Amino acid sequence: MFRLAVLILSCFVFSGESAIADRYRDRIIGGEDASIQDFPYQCSLQKLENHACGCSIYNENYLIIAAHCLVGATQSDINHMQVRCGSNFWSTGGLLREVESVILHPNYDTDTMANDIALAKVSLPLIFSSTVKPVKLANSMPADGSPVEVSGWGYKKEEVRAMTAKLQMTTVTFLSGKPCSSSLYKYLGEIKPGMVCGVGEDKDACQGDSGGPLVNEAHEQVGVVSWGYGCGKPGYPGIYSDIQTYKEWIKKNAA
Repeated sequence: MFRLAVLILSCFVFSGESAIADRYRDRIIGGEDASIQDFPYQCSLQKLENHACGCSIYNENYLIIAAHCLVGATQSDINHMQVRCGSNFWSTGGLLREVESVILHPNYDTDTMANDIALAKVSLPLIFSSTVKPVKLANSMPADGSPVEVSGWGYKKEEVRAMTAKLQMTTVTFLSGKPCSSSLYKYLGEIKPGMVCGVGEDKDACQGDSGGPLVNEAHEQVGVVSWGYGCGKPGYPGIYSDIQTYKEWIKKNAA
């Protein structure tokens, strides 16, 4: 599950991604229907009106997303991107904004998925409401073993290749990078600085959830859906970009 998504390949047709897509994906496995009022910072990044990735509202002009959702995008590709916020459904309702520009982390590595974080700027400011609100970035990393929530419109099952019409969420257990790279799991040396994990028995994000938010119990963002092997496979927790590592980069570039 490099949540890099076969969808990214089919919708964005960026070069050089096929090998990555074989290894990584994006996803909500073992989830339940969610209300946008409970996740008002959750948005859908779309290409040619098709859902491609999740993202979260940082302020009225910028959204936080995974770099792998945007890598290789030309300005022509960007001109065909939009975000939908404030709706339970990725395909209808809420607030639509065209994407004006994107900023990928300068040290993003497509091979290791290190620094998998980016920003998308919308063409017109978002109008905040009860269903469209910025997310607060957590002041600290959750303790290992804490419950955290992930949301999105990705696949409910890895083998059923279809996006979910209605927003989904699930609860997983937070692990920092060191315990996630231990022998209890199968990633070993693949967990790089700036990566954290979400562990759940038959619970995970899946293809289409990439770029979406991982939040603590106060609904403060602690991670960004990044990668993993398969969706909900034993020994392979979901991998997220750690907000604490990238908070200052976000603040500087989304000012």
